[in-house]
Amino acid sequence: MKRLLPIALLASIFFWSCKGSQYTPETFSKKQVIFGSGGGVTGKYEVYTLLENGQFFYTNSISEKREELSPVAKKSVKAVFEMMKKMDFKQQVTNAPGNYNHFIKLKEDGDVHEYTWVDDSSDASSAMIELFRMLNNMKNPTE
Repeated sequence: MKRLLPIALLASIFFWSCKGSQYTPETFSKKQVIFGSGGGVTGKYEVYTLLENGQFFYTNSISEKREELSPVAKKSVKAVFEMMKKMDFKQQVTNAPGNYNHFIKLKEDGDVHEYTWVDDSSDASSAMIELFRMLNNMKNPTE
């Protein structure tokens, strides 16, 4: 029994040290989706960043405080990027801001592709609204 304790201790240290790499949006070089809403009287934007590895961040544009949220399941992240590819997100880029806006950005290979629309307008395609809804559901996961 006394011999099992050191082995168990070493095994737990090994598995603990195998935790995946943690990044920030600034240090992550693969794909990222940035989305959110804001504007209006306060000019406040609530910005969410989803990294391709599943890390998920929230930033308040007024305080500039960032917090890391619970990671998003890999299958959900994959579904987002597949949807963006299927709808050819890069070709649908537009910028039609107003008083209160919604936006989705794709950061990939050093490029940023952005789609912005006004809350009460019909400028956004149904596919873009569905993507935005999918992304917003990640803020309050049901899994």
